[in-house]
Parts: sequence; C-alpha cells; structure tokens
Amino acid sequence: MAALSPNQLLITNVGSQCVEEYNVDTGEMSPFAAACNGIAGSSHTGHRLNDVSLNFPIGVLYDGGQKVYVSIHLSHTILAIDTTTDQSSILLTTTIRPRLLGYGLNSDIIHLTLDDGLGAIKDGTVEYIIGTKGQIRGKTIGDISTTLVAFPVAFLEVDNGIWVIADRLNHR
Repeated sequence: MAALSPNQLLITNVGSQCVEEYNVDTGEMSPFAAACNGIAGSSHTGHRLNDVSLNFPIGVLYDGGQKVYVSIHLSHTILAIDTTTDQSSILLTTTIRPRLLGYGLNSDIIHLTLDDGLGAIKDGTVEYIIGTKGQIRGKTIGDISTTLVAFPVAFLEVDNGIWVIADRLNHR
C-alpha cells in the first residue's frame, strides 16, 4: 500500500492482477494500473500500463513526485509508472522475485524485500543488505549478515543502517 495523497491510497490486488486506487473520502476503488480483471499478464490501455503486464503485483511505492513503482513478483520485474504522462517502463528485472518496496530513513534509494532477504536498488541492480542472495538457505553474503531471512513480509529502518524485518518463514 502507498499513499498518493492523504485521501488517495494505492493498493496492490493480487487476485485481480492490478493496482487499485482507493479514495478515502468516497470509499470508492478504481483501477490505477491494469484492468483489474483477474487475468495475470493482462494490460489495458487507459490504465497506465502501456503493454507492460502485471503478474502477481505485490508491492507499490509512490516517490512523492511523479513516479509510482510496482513490484511484479512472478515476472521478477519492477515497473516505473509516470503519473503525469501515464507512461510505464521496466525499472529493473531481477533474478529473484521482488516483493515489498519502500525507502530507508533520509533516502531516495528504493529498498525491497526478496524471497530471501532485503536489498536496495543501486545503479540498476539489486544490492543485498541482509539475506542469502538466492543461494542455498542459510548461506550468507560475506560479512554483512549471518542471519538467514526467508520470505520477509515487512521492513522498516529504525536508525541509520539498523533494520527491523518481519520474517515469515522463520516466525520472527
């Protein structure tokens, strides 16, 4: 979920394969990205996805300016949607499924959860902050972390470089 304004929320809808806009004042939902027809991979002219399809949209982030980012879990993609032109493009394609998107403290770097950790998008690639880097579960990356993270479902930077991560598989 992301807020476009105090009364407009963006919500990913995995079942309908779209991103919806919820108006807090009226209680109405309307398609923001894709047709909300339940067909994976469906795009729809007029719904901000110029031939770029959604397949299990799971995370959405608004940058406070003119870009909305959507993580497309099953196609390993992060889309960038320009809200002023309604043009969409692929920001990044990863080898590991992206999930939730967000920012750290005092940062414009997009952070994301993956199946196996927490990373940041830097220079067009994903750099791991914590996790297993897609290797056999339990293997860590260098001296950055000795913590196995599996299917993180939420994250928050509470201090500069100190992250709290909700880890679904490990129940912690």
